[in-house]
Amino acid sequence: MDSHEVRRAAEILIGPNGHGSDIWRAAHPLIVQHGREASLIAIKRANDLATNGDVIEALDWVRIFFAIEYWETTQRPDRHNVMS
Repeated sequence: MDSHEVRRAAEILIGPNGHGSDIWRAAHPLIVQHGREASLIAIKRANDLATNGDVIEALDWVRIFFAIEYWETTQRPDRHNVMS
């Protein structure tokens, strides 16, 4: 996905201008702890949940994935100053 597609998906999944505060609160520790691996961890978690039939929880993890991708494509924060 290019940055425009990521931004559009994030708007759809976490609200205009990224105001899905619960999603951001879940994404933040992943970004801080895992840096650029955070989105991979989130999408793997979504896949595991969907595979086990927990589609609602999987959707939340897809939203977290797109929040992380959005942050990475728009901010490129360092690992210690995320979402100040």
